[in-house]
Amino acid sequence: MGRFLLSMRWRWATVGAATMLGLLAGLGYAALSPPPLTSSALVLLPSTTQNAATQVVIAASNPVLANAARSIHPAMSLPTLHSLIQVKSLTLRVLSISARGQTASQAKDTANAVANSYVAYVKGPKSSAGTMQAAVLDPAAPASGRPLSHRLLVTGGLGALLGLLIGAIGVTALSRGDRRFRMR
Repeated sequence: MGRFLLSMRWRWATVGAATMLGLLAGLGYAALSPPPLTSSALVLLPSTTQNAATQVVIAASNPVLANAARSIHPAMSLPTLHSLIQVKSLTLRVLSISARGQTASQAKDTANAVANSYVAYVKGPKSSAGTMQAAVLDPAAPASGRPLSHRLLVTGGLGALLGLLIGAIGVTALSRGDRRFRMR
């Protein structure tokens, strides 16, 4: 009986070690790869707007983004800026300009810079769709997201659960050949 208990203690230690490794992997992942935060600004188009889809294309165009990139700090390339924003039409008269960032203020500043650049572009003489009186309806607010403590708790818990499962399966597979656990 003593050897059986010693054998069981080894198996529980293995499962516990796998659980701890899963917990540490989950915590490490949550801490080292935070999800990007998103913030959105709303732009009001004039009542004479015929095609909001055209305005979506203009808002995400290179001239608008190049002008916006000048006021974004830290500086970023045009392709990077293009990959971080999304423009969509909420209604015929309202555009939503969303931007992702690593921090709440970076997402907010990027969304506001693109919205302001778009408004300046369509009001100016260089606009490809003619001049129009657009306005920023609602500037972007600081992005919100789940706090780090919540992400650590959820991801760490999932990692521990996965480690427990892997450890239990591994111990079960290894103990199949142990005669002490076979039914007689």
